[in-house]
Amino acid sequence: MCKGVNLYTMNHTKLLKKENEMEVVTVDPKKCDRWKLADRSSFEFGDMYALAQDILKNGQIEPVILRKSPDKKGHFEVIAGSRRWMACFNASIPLKGIIQDLTDTEAAIVRWPRLSRQFFSLT
Repeated sequence: MCKGVNLYTMNHTKLLKKENEMEVVTVDPKKCDRWKLADRSSFEFGDMYALAQDILKNGQIEPVILRKSPDKKGHFEVIAGSRRWMACFNASIPLKGIIQDLTDTEAAIVRWPRLSRQFFSLT
């Protein structure tokens, strides 16, 4: 077995445990910034107005994953959930998130299940 797979499994299990221990908090979306390694282009965000309207009507179902900004005190970086963050930002809706203490490598691993669903979907 490849060491990279073992590292992924070990880190992903550790991160899932971290995520399950964290509580959902509400933050000001204006105090959040895009993660420097975010891979989604702004043109891929889709209809932010429709998403904001859905959040206003139904609430934010899934929290975003955040980490404290290394550059701005009191700010966060959005690791996963950029569309939800931008919709809340544009509509001035409080953002629900889970704050985690993640390195760049751990943040990339947290994003992997979301990316794998997108790229390896059979539909």
